Amino acid sequence: MLIKLLIFFIIFSVIVIVHEGGHCIIGKANGIGVREFAIGLGPTIVGFNKNGTKYSIKALPFGGVCIFEGDDGDESSPTSFRNASVWGRIATVAAGPLMNFVLAFFLSVIVISASGYDTPVLHSVIEGYPAEEAGLMAGDEIVKINGKRIEIYRDITLWTMFNTEKSATVTYKRDGKLYETVITPKYSEEDGRYLFGFRGPAEYVKGNPFSVIKYSAIEVRYWLEASVKSVWMLVRGKYSVNDLSGPVGVAKVVGDV
Repeated sequence: MLIKLLIFFIIFSVIVIVHEGGHCIIGKANGIGVREFAIGLGPTIVGFNKNGTKYSIKALPFGGVCIFEGDDGDESSPTSFRNASVWGRIATVAAGPLMNFVLAFFLSVIVISASGYDTPVLHSVIEGYPAEEAGLMAGDEIVKINGKRIEIYRDITLWTMFNTEKSATVTYKRDGKLYETVITPKYSEEDGRYLFGFRGPAEYVKGNPFSVIKYSAIEVRYWLEASVKSVWMLVRGKYSVNDLSGPVGVAKVVGDV
């Protein structure tokens, strides 16, 4: 578990550093003074000053911080955050989250380049489930579910996860021709959720540089959609606090991955 916690702290630190780095770079570009940019938290181990900014490494090796002029309440400095233009402040605040998306896309490019993307092509169908009854078979490509474009196989899983028990019009491709059928997911005691009865993906494809860029963007979209819908299900009471994990649980999952 110690190794998993270490991995988690390293990954978390990279995320925070990239986030704070976005604030720092765009803030400086908009004339906002940065008093300190620190990697880690706690007491300073080593640091240096350059162009009015202290760059330091802290004792606790996780997280980071970007401290602007005026954060201490002193707004007399012309480079104070509050004295910057409205758009400059908006850009500076937005830069942190934006850099997290940039990081996610960059990491997706690495993963998709190395492992490929999961095609929405069926490997097989589960016996006794609606997909089999509807006549679908291995090799069929799922194109749409209720009009929603299916671009990777996990889009299918995502749809059934957040649309339990709902009948769906499934558009699929076989031998270059499109077909439609209506399928109602069936509850699986073994999986603890509703399933169409699809098994997949049939393969992972490593494409050319253009497809890597495309599917890296799709990867970011997928995780954003999954995160937003998960929070929405929590708000609606479809999930409970028992479905959540604290920092230790998150660290364990990260370590397992």
